[in-house]
Amino acid sequence: MLPVVLLAPALTERLPDQLDDRAARHVRSVEDAAVCRYLQRLAELHTRLVQAAADNDAERLRRWAEMGHRLLRDAASLLQTADTESASAGLIDIERLMAQLAGQVTQSLSPAAAAAQASLQDRHQPHGGTGPLGSLPPAFEPAAQ
Repeated sequence: MLPVVLLAPALTERLPDQLDDRAARHVRSVEDAAVCRYLQRLAELHTRLVQAAADNDAERLRRWAEMGHRLLRDAASLLQTADTESASAGLIDIERLMAQLAGQVTQSLSPAAAAAQASLQDRHQPHGGTGPLGSLPPAFEPAAQ
């Protein structure tokens, strides 16, 4: 058995590269300001899903939060691998689905919690125009209520 002192230099040489490789498989990175604002909008919707799932025991809320996580990851992948113009249709679809999930969460919550969620949804403005984090896609429609 080798002492840790002898293994430390070998680990410090290889470990950072292995961690970077592993992180690259699980992390999506974007640097453009407009892309970051768009992902922040999606993250805001996803946060609502996660908070509702954490506050309630309902299995469907956990499933919706998982779906939101996948949608957020898909959007980041699209934005990372394709130019915004060619990915715009897919991004609009993803944002619609996220808004619909958030709307379903709002409907499934108690009246007091639904009112709080509705005020957040009003601030998000899922009907085009300018939201708190920038302009929304022009073809974006509100979630069915």
